[in-house]
Amino acid sequence: MAFNTFQNKIIRLFFLTITVSLISGSSFCQDDNIDGSLIFQETLKTADSLNRLCSETWDSDRKLAMYYAEQALEISETADYDIGKGTALKNIGNINLFTGKYNEAIVFYEKAIEIFKKSRNEKGIAGCNNNIGMVLERKGDYETAIKFYEKSLDYEILVNNADGAAVTYENMGNVYYYLGNYSQCLDYFNKAATYFDKVGNTEGRIKLLINLGAVYEEMNMIDHAISKNENALTESRKAGNKYLEASALHNLGSNYFETGDLNISLNYLQTTLVIRDELDDKKGIAAALKMIGRIYNERENYNLAIDYYFQALKISEEMEDKRAIAETFTLIGENLEKKGQHDQAIEFFRQSLHLATEINARAEMSNNYQQFVLAFASLKEIDSASK
Repeated sequence: MAFNTFQNKIIRLFFLTITVSLISGSSFCQDDNIDGSLIFQETLKTADSLNRLCSETWDSDRKLAMYYAEQALEISETADYDIGKGTALKNIGNINLFTGKYNEAIVFYEKAIEIFKKSRNEKGIAGCNNNIGMVLERKGDYETAIKFYEKSLDYEILVNNADGAAVTYENMGNVYYYLGNYSQCLDYFNKAATYFDKVGNTEGRIKLLINLGAVYEEMNMIDHAISKNENALTESRKAGNKYLEASALHNLGSNYFETGDLNISLNYLQTTLVIRDELDDKKGIAAALKMIGRIYNERENYNLAIDYYFQALKISEEMEDKRAIAETFTLIGENLEKKGQHDQAIEFFRQSLHLATEINARAEMSNNYQQFVLAFASLKEIDSASK
């Protein structure tokens, strides 16, 4: 969430600067002029403010958000403030998640869970379980991701947290989207929509619009997809949320690729790539690079296309994003197939199929089998193509 006004941001930062300087010493003992208890309470407020600033800036400035989280953690540890510590650890985990540092993210979430359990903070436990599920989802471990989402949902329902339940339902829908089960996906998205409407969560509704657009594209309902993504783009710009703006732009690029309007598609994707780079959103950068590669592949500029694919592959391998790696292997195979390098193409399809089977990404598995048919047919290996 963005600050409402620039002036508001200045006021908050001024307050934090003053407060941090007050507590920079090694003791909270009172003297003749200062009430130690009052300073201690101000310290806790400072940690809470820093954690809030972190969550308000992580979609626009990841480095600044990390600074806020680390400051909140340092202050909370000095004051032995469990809520502040747990929230700061969770926030640091979130930033690592957003920047593709998945293993580091899990470490911070697990540390946060330990603290939240100690303080019996069910809402915090639920959030961390949900986010571990997101890490596992991005790494392609869908079965385990669902288990963590279910853990999260149990806690959200226990504490009657409608916002948290909405997010978890949506994430479960995302997993079924990747598994190619679109009816189950829509069922979870509809459950999420009910909760988002209940609490008036604007950001949640925007994310859901984007995800619904993705489902409609997979179902070849492109007009519906474009409508959802255009609404999401308008709303994300109103909210000043750069991350969601980039997501909507990317998906519009994908929509117009499907309609054959390649110039429009490329314009959207180049815009989203700039924003993703500003946000250091590695997963988003890799996705945009792949889509731009597909445009050049469609234009028969195969050498430029494969250059984009390998750039995307390098990022996805660094993040251990198995689904993204599988997708990119398939795209490289398609590129080689169009260049007449059928044997090399088949090898990339095999690698992609191996990964897709490992994570049960059924849509990608199906796509690879289709590509095998084309490649073996080109080699006149009819038995292999029929198989």
